[in-house]
Order: sequence, then C-alpha cells, then structure tokens
Amino acid sequence: LQRLRSRARLLRLIVPSLVVDVAPAIAVAASIVGTDPGYSVAISSAAFAFAFAVGRTLQPVGLTGSIATGKTAVSGLLKSDGAFAIIDVDQIAHDILRPKSKDSVFERIVAEFGDAILTKDGDGNAMVDRRALGAICFRDSHKRRKLNSITHPTISKVMMKRIIWGGLRSITTGKVVVVDIPLLFEGKLEWLFGIIVVVACSPEQQLQRLHKRNADLSLTQCEERIASQLSLDLKQKRAQIVLSNDGTLADLAQQVERIKHLLAR
Repeated sequence: LQRLRSRARLLRLIVPSLVVDVAPAIAVAASIVGTDPGYSVAISSAAFAFAFAVGRTLQPVGLTGSIATGKTAVSGLLKSDGAFAIIDVDQIAHDILRPKSKDSVFERIVAEFGDAILTKDGDGNAMVDRRALGAICFRDSHKRRKLNSITHPTISKVMMKRIIWGGLRSITTGKVVVVDIPLLFEGKLEWLFGIIVVVACSPEQQLQRLHKRNADLSLTQCEERIASQLSLDLKQKRAQIVLSNDGTLADLAQQVERIKHLLAR
C-alpha cells in the first residue's frame, strides 16, 4: 500500500489536476455485473470498480495475454477506434534491435550472441534475425536471461516515456492510453496499470494457432515457447477483464466493443 501511495504521489507530480470520481466508476461496474452469465467477458466487479476509478485517471490500461492467444487482434480492434491511443511494446522491442534506430541495442546483442544471429535486409545491411535469436534463447534459460538483461531496461525506458507523453496528451485529447505488452506479468509490471485486460484461449487453440502462424516450428518448439511464459490461468486470475478468444474474430470483436464502451466512459 505504501508503495502504491508513493507511485500515486509521483504520478500527481507528473500529471497535474488529477481528479478521481469513484461513484461513476462503481455505477459503470454495477451496470455490467450480473448480466448474461454466459457472456465471455469475465469481470471482477469489486476489483474493476476500484481499478477503473483510480487507473482510468492515473494509469494506462494494460493489454496482455500469451503467445498466439489473440492479443494483437484485440490491439488492432482498439486502435481502429479514435478513443484509444495504443503503445505497442512488441514494436518497441523490434525497433531497438535495428542497427541505427534510436535507443538501439544492436551492437550489444551482436557482441553477446555473435554473428550467427545476423541476416541481411533488402539493401544488404546487417540486421538481427529474430527467429535465430529466439531459437537460441528459448533453448537456453541462461541466454534468455542475458537477452532480457540487455533489452528489457531499454524497452522499459522507451515504454515509460511514451506512457507519460500519452497520459499528458490524454488530458486534452481524452484518449484512453492502452499499452499492448506481451510480458506484463512476467516483467512484474502490474503496479503500472490501472486496469489489466488478458486475452485468453484454450491450450489446444493456442498451440494450433501458434503452429499455423509459425509453420517452420515443430509442435515441440511451439510448446516450448508457450511454456516459457507464465501460465495463462494465472494471468486470467490476476486480470480485471478477461476476453475469451476461442471463437471467431467476430466473437472477439463483439467483446472488444463492450470494452470500448466501458473504458471510454
């Protein structure tokens, strides 16, 4: 609690004139609790009411899931709505691997993993082969930790800058800042977000989608990538909103529409 208070004080210094109106948040939560029990958006009413009241004003929304559960699809659906500003952490991770990008970690990655993880772009310039790098790190937990020690601090720095600027702009634009972040729980970043949305599906669907998306990977390699992340069951338990993505894209879009209506209030 003391840690949360300290972060709230810090945010009040960064973002002026923060006002938390709890009553509307509770009313919103109450309006959706107890509706169709078969509806696939699972919401913890008490947690959501509190998180909405505090998080909507002080903190962004965290959008996460596990590999191949459909998080990117949800991010795209939210991005198509002018009421949401998306910060794509996976894109940040891509950008910092580029040799001449701002905040690049390219040279450190090559120094640590060698030329074997390099390929050429269309112009013949050296670039990191993410598949080759991933194959090395998924097999070796020590190398995975080393990769994370190089990339995560830079990713976090860039992400925080964008969150702060997005929050400041939201004062005038009214847009809800949503951070699309694959490893939210693995990175122990729950404290940063007022509301956490998890996109989930069955283990069978997850494995099937990952294998279809990455046909060059064997089923065993797909299973290893899934196992390298925190259990999806645990993520669902720690979220305020869970989207079930075992159906069609239209089914998922219907749930996203419900979230848009909820978060944009």
